[in-house]
Amino acid sequence: VGYNYITIGRVTKAFANGETVVADEQIDTSVKIQNITATDYAGGPSPGWQGETTILSIIQSLCTGVVTVVLDSSDGIIDTFKPNYNTEVNTSITAIIQDMINLSKCAIRAQNDGQLHIFNIATAPSPQYSYDTAHAFFSDIRDRRLILPNSIIVVNAKPTATDVTSIVGTAKDDAAIAQFMEIKEVIQVDAQTVAEANIVAASRLNRIQKEATTGIVEVPMNCGQELFDYIRTTDSRAGTDYYAWVGSLEHL
Repeated sequence: VGYNYITIGRVTKAFANGETVVADEQIDTSVKIQNITATDYAGGPSPGWQGETTILSIIQSLCTGVVTVVLDSSDGIIDTFKPNYNTEVNTSITAIIQDMINLSKCAIRAQNDGQLHIFNIATAPSPQYSYDTAHAFFSDIRDRRLILPNSIIVVNAKPTATDVTSIVGTAKDDAAIAQFMEIKEVIQVDAQTVAEANIVAASRLNRIQKEATTGIVEVPMNCGQELFDYIRTTDSRAGTDYYAWVGSLEHL
């Protein structure tokens, strides 16, 4: 999922408002669906989920009739955690999917089978591709910034609320706190238990930690490279050998 769009294969879907979306067979075609809302999809009020449906099932239900959603590997959250989530009128399907994925430690991408695949990125697999002597690269730049915020607090209500039981979940990066200082971020989520609040806090911190390490590798064209591939880059000249997830692709 990118910002306000999902890249998918060929689909044709008519919504309640009469709008039809058609995408090309080529998997690299971006189909913008930011104007298609959950209300359009359902043909009624914007939907909500009250702790009875898993994140995976929510995403699959939103994509029914548009594209098939497949779970390749679970992080233990995506197919078990049942969030309390309500939408407002005209909330886009893309926004809901982004929020759902952000509650987990998974990524979602389109593949050449025309389906959306969800998979765990909390645990690193074997590299899908290596850039080294066999596939030389022109340049590489790596950067690691401070992990900020480094302390996540998840609450289920505003401080002024008096008619609900307070639930608080936390997650901290102790090494990052020791390196700088404790910088907190407070997130309000309709969690029903402390365990749920802790899951959301840990997922949020995990994404911040991953995004703190960035870089750019310039290589000869690799048509098989996909978003969220796990790659290895070896530079014998500089004596470096590192692994990373592909966060974006630019073909020139």
